[in-house]
Amino acid sequence: TCATLVLLTFSVLSFTSIRSTLHTNRVDIGPGAAYDGALLRMPGWKAMEIEAYRMVRDWFGDGQVAPRAWKAVTSLAASYRVERVGGAAVGVWGFVGLTPEEAALTCPQEGLVAGRWLADGEEDVCLLPVGLADSLQIGAGDLDTAKLRIFGEQFRVIGLLADAALDRPDLNGEPLTPLDPEAQQPTEVEVGGQGGELLPFAHLPSASTPVLPFAALMRWEGAALASIGVGFVAGHERRALSELSEVLDLNLFVGRDGRRLLVNTVGVATVAGLGQLVVPLAIAALIVFNTMLGAVYERTKEIGTFNAVGLAPGHVSGLFMAEAVALGVVGTVAGYLLGQAAAQLLGHWGLLEGLELNYSSFGAVLTVGLVVLLVAASALYPARMAGRICTPGIERRWTLPKMEGDRIEMRLPFSLVRHEVVGLAAFQAEFWAANQEQSIGAGFYVEALGVERRGDAVRLAARVWLAPFDQGVVQQTVLEIAPGSDPHYCDIDVRLDLEAGDLATWHRVVRTFIDDVRKQFLVWRTLDADDRRYYAGQLRHWMRAGVEA
Repeated sequence: TCATLVLLTFSVLSFTSIRSTLHTNRVDIGPGAAYDGALLRMPGWKAMEIEAYRMVRDWFGDGQVAPRAWKAVTSLAASYRVERVGGAAVGVWGFVGLTPEEAALTCPQEGLVAGRWLADGEEDVCLLPVGLADSLQIGAGDLDTAKLRIFGEQFRVIGLLADAALDRPDLNGEPLTPLDPEAQQPTEVEVGGQGGELLPFAHLPSASTPVLPFAALMRWEGAALASIGVGFVAGHERRALSELSEVLDLNLFVGRDGRRLLVNTVGVATVAGLGQLVVPLAIAALIVFNTMLGAVYERTKEIGTFNAVGLAPGHVSGLFMAEAVALGVVGTVAGYLLGQAAAQLLGHWGLLEGLELNYSSFGAVLTVGLVVLLVAASALYPARMAGRICTPGIERRWTLPKMEGDRIEMRLPFSLVRHEVVGLAAFQAEFWAANQEQSIGAGFYVEALGVERRGDAVRLAARVWLAPFDQGVVQQTVLEIAPGSDPHYCDIDVRLDLEAGDLATWHRVVRTFIDDVRKQFLVWRTLDADDRRYYAGQLRHWMRAGVEA
């Protein structure tokens, strides 16, 4: 059986494969997409690597990719100085760096009040919100001539934007301005979390945020690439989205036909090749079933011994289940080691020739679990049969013999070697004497204990009160151990006579007393030879004690 399981494990490991595939999640988060494309950003608006922008630009082309950069204060108590050359100065909380390609995505140029949008190659120009331009005393007539000094560099003002021009929502529903450094920002959630509803982040007001060229802003320390906008070419939207979602493990905000979508991918593992192993698995299951069933019938005598020493049917069934699981564990581990060794040797000798054995960690766990589960399932019925053999018949507990009025006579199902009679009688007398005082929780109370020996027979007699003591159930109890039909063994007989109390109550509570007496015979079998000799020498003591009582 173990060899079969080894070969089965080797087969399952070698001829099944675990393939990882990507599953794309798409969650509709509402209308209002400004463009057909995708917004790439890190979770929580963490800074992106500039290499990410270069990779996307090389992938989709210059005209479809628009990076966005931010430079902002860390506290609203501070500000950056923006000074008109030869004129007034104001403080701002941050800058946004954009490119000419942004005009094809979020279209901030539609908010122009005067002037024009950024052009290719320009790095010394800027655009100002109207309110900020008024503070610097710059009007439409000053465009292309008015210059600003920012961090020691001069920028020519080429356009005036409406105060809400940069508040136009991107595909994530948020503006292009930097984050508010003092606002309580939400925690980023995964796609599909909270029904796909992402809480918006708080941004700085666009009315106080100048627009600079992306390349110029990224020269300064503290500037960071915040996001990348990608426009899809008409007719290639599906392919571009598939490529982005598979390569980038990010929450992608996608715009398609005016709808905004939240897209990402999750890895899914699939198992191939199990269909060809159905027959070997079935054969292995039948082999385990046959082996365990045969073991049950071969060990019928052992099961009887288990029953004699007090094991319940569930315990015996558990032994067979433990044996089956042990076979499964040993077989799977040995099969895995055999597979690893075979793969190494075949690969070393060049015998695989295009065949690659799969021993991934997931495959190993799947195989071990499958084989052990198969073995355990195949052993369920044999283990149940072992439990039924342990206690034959419908009754799972022993029953009292038929009562004749106020007397019960029964022979206990124990056999005793003749030379142990004296020791066992003393052992039982000690147990009975331990209950000569009433106590809470005791099953019975003994009075007038007497021990008498006649040849090879020993007789114990006592007046016994049965719990609950307030019922007043009293019985005369006689336990007699005497040689039986086989001269080498003795029979154990019990006779109970009701002296006081209700007959129905006595029939109900007497079982507890007989159970306690039966348990003492099981305990006696656990004693070693020295303890049995000790009790054999104590019988005379109990005989004298009985006479004195």
